[in-house]
Amino acid sequence: MTASSSRRPLSRGEKWLLGFSMLLLAGFVGVGLFATKINTAPAIVFPTPLPRPTPNGYDFYVASARAMKPATPPVDAVNDSQNLLETNPQLAAKNYSLARKTAWLRANATAFALFQKGIATPCLHPDARVGGSMVAFGSYGSLRELARAKMIETHAFALQKRWNDAVNSSLDTVQMGSDMARGGALIGKLVGTAIVAIGRDPLNSSDFLPEKLNGPQSRAAAKRLESILRRRASYRDVLQEARWVSLNDFARFSQNPKWRDISSDPNATWRQKVEARLLSKDGMVQGINESFDAQIADISQPYNSPSLVKQPDNLILDSFVVKQSLRPQEGREIVPLNVLLLRFALRAYQLENGAFPASLNQLAPKYLQKVPTDYYADGAEFRYRIKNGDYELWSVGPDGKDNGGVPIKWRDGKVGVNKNGRFPMLTPESTGDYVARRNR
Repeated sequence: MTASSSRRPLSRGEKWLLGFSMLLLAGFVGVGLFATKINTAPAIVFPTPLPRPTPNGYDFYVASARAMKPATPPVDAVNDSQNLLETNPQLAAKNYSLARKTAWLRANATAFALFQKGIATPCLHPDARVGGSMVAFGSYGSLRELARAKMIETHAFALQKRWNDAVNSSLDTVQMGSDMARGGALIGKLVGTAIVAIGRDPLNSSDFLPEKLNGPQSRAAAKRLESILRRRASYRDVLQEARWVSLNDFARFSQNPKWRDISSDPNATWRQKVEARLLSKDGMVQGINESFDAQIADISQPYNSPSLVKQPDNLILDSFVVKQSLRPQEGREIVPLNVLLLRFALRAYQLENGAFPASLNQLAPKYLQKVPTDYYADGAEFRYRIKNGDYELWSVGPDGKDNGGVPIKWRDGKVGVNKNGRFPMLTPESTGDYVARRNR
């Protein structure tokens, strides 16, 4: 009898046990392969970042902010939380006097000298890919305070009727806010935009500083602002850099074995918690890239186009991407700056030619290299007309409707200036037109 003929067949139970063992082994192998797959970090090829200048103007701004001595009590409404202009005009006249401003400025001569070194030095945001998205976070608050300090300088020059110095002091702050965002990620750009608005504010007040310049001064101001705008980092530029920062942040974050654990999130559903456990690193990288692709495509569209922004499909991805269109932020920065640029050029043209031009196109190439267009009107011309020997200039505003030069109003429906000499502010929700010398 041969060995093969003597082998008894497997029983039903043995067959079941063998099949279960094979299935279990396959399951273990499958789980192992799946765990390996979802935990394998994809190779991310980062482009070479812009080389930081040495010295860097950003560092001079930070040094200036650190050297600035606070004013006690405040010497201006801009650094006074109580804003005595509205609550106690008599005390405001004393505390905010030119003498106190001048004394405070003199005491901070070193800090302002450092600021001027920043203005004269090429400037780029610190490389956020090296230290993550929060690399410069500690400096943002102090730079905003520095911008407010420069506004005090602007106000002092205006009180002295040193109009050109006041305008250039404001443009200093606009330049700092614009230049400091170059080469940085989104949070640095948002802070820079806020600083630009601080610097622009005195130029859009009822003091009408741009209209107090003479012809050569107006030409120089237009040339300077146009130069600032040419090297300005757009939100599209910033999104390109923000992508690499987010990928780098995720690469660091996912080194923690518990990076998928969202059990402590009170808003997480059971389904989201299970989905988080199954996330792969490769899928997260793909999700980050797809989200930024959509953002960049969206910001590249005309302002009034439908949004292309993709909402994140899981709670962890939510932390690494931008969740709304940045067109409103782009418009809020660029439109007022372009209107201000046109004001400088129109002032220079009028003083040199005895009247305002019949068309904005007449400003180029003598007064401007290129006439800017209205971002809110999807690149159409700014609205402009001559009336009673003066001009009216406006953007259609965020609502995209041309209201014939009817300006944006205060929230209570009023028009004109408030007690601080300020006009109603442009916001993404504003209705009406953004009108030169009527809005800020």
